[in-house]
Amino acid sequence: MTFFDANKLEFTFPKNWYLKLDLIWQSSAWVILGFGAIMFSWSDYALLYVKKIHTLFWVAGGHAYSAGYPISSYVVDAGSWHLRDDYCLFTNATAPLAEEWDKQVICHLVLGNREDYVQDAIQNQHWLGWFLAVLFLYVSFRLMRYLISRKLAHNIHERVTANARQRLVRQGTSTGQVSGPPL
Repeated sequence: MTFFDANKLEFTFPKNWYLKLDLIWQSSAWVILGFGAIMFSWSDYALLYVKKIHTLFWVAGGHAYSAGYPISSYVVDAGSWHLRDDYCLFTNATAPLAEEWDKQVICHLVLGNREDYVQDAIQNQHWLGWFLAVLFLYVSFRLMRYLISRKLAHNIHERVTANARQRLVRQGTSTGQVSGPPL
């Protein structure tokens, strides 16, 4: 965004509501991209989804977690769970999962029957994390560039305005007349 209109030779600054909205938009994108980059780049778990009953979960190395575990378990009892391979081998009940289908699919992955699929998903999510990290750096650069250019434009505008006032004062005192807007 440029703040100087070269055709009119004047500074134009956006309204405060536009500035706040733009900063909120860029800052929220910055936070989401940063969180996604961290979550997917350094996680050793695959984030998977069971389409039949819409269950999102993390799985790897004989463990499976609900998507919000452990954060959602601290806030409310929102169905968060943590399963290990012993649950799959020695428990017949479906609890804490919602349905038997969930248990079959998740236990199939927890017991290592599709380790190649889990490792492939982890690798793809690492690539996604690095892509999000690059986008995070790009948004950071744009945000900083925007803030610095706005501050620089305000400083230049203040200096130009101050010089114009001084010039008007000097012209008015040398001729005895003051023209232009009142100071």
